[in-house]
Amino acid sequence: MSTIRFQVASLDQKKIVMRKIDNMLGEGVASNTIGELWIILASGKRVELFLVSSKLVDIFKKTQGKRNPYCLGLYFGDLLNNELLLSIEGATVCSPYTDRKVRVSQKGEQAVLYGRDVQRSFIEDFPLSVRGGQKVIIVNRLDEVLAVGKALINGKEFRDAHKDSSVIKNILDRGWYLRKGA
Repeated sequence: MSTIRFQVASLDQKKIVMRKIDNMLGEGVASNTIGELWIILASGKRVELFLVSSKLVDIFKKTQGKRNPYCLGLYFGDLLNNELLLSIEGATVCSPYTDRKVRVSQKGEQAVLYGRDVQRSFIEDFPLSVRGGQKVIIVNRLDEVLAVGKALINGKEFRDAHKDSSVIKNILDRGWYLRKGA
């Protein structure tokens, strides 16, 4: 059985994570999202990131060495091969602060939650500023986060894309939790 080791991120580690968030979703997203929260790293087979309040960090520090948590705070994502992979929860807390959001129709929402890539015909709003290869947050009409995806085209190419062509690769969606099983 592998043991997970929790630690408060150092200032340098926090800066690295914040830079990765800003590179992924736009300048200023990290400071608006994280604010006064602490980043806790959980190292085991992979490195997981958790956002934690000051009160919870105080409790963690007092019990450190006596109790080993399974998780702590809000699961924000993973660091894998030096890349930040946002969780759905991480994308949800970042969502209000980024313009890299793609809005899908009701039909598109269903397709995304079934794990499918996003076709041009499913999209109601695709920002012109999005570039191919960038990560985007996929939302529904109510601005609820459905998934994290990767844009396959630029915003300027969107209007000319064929209606049946995939324009966003689905990386992680809310439906994954249900399909995965418990």
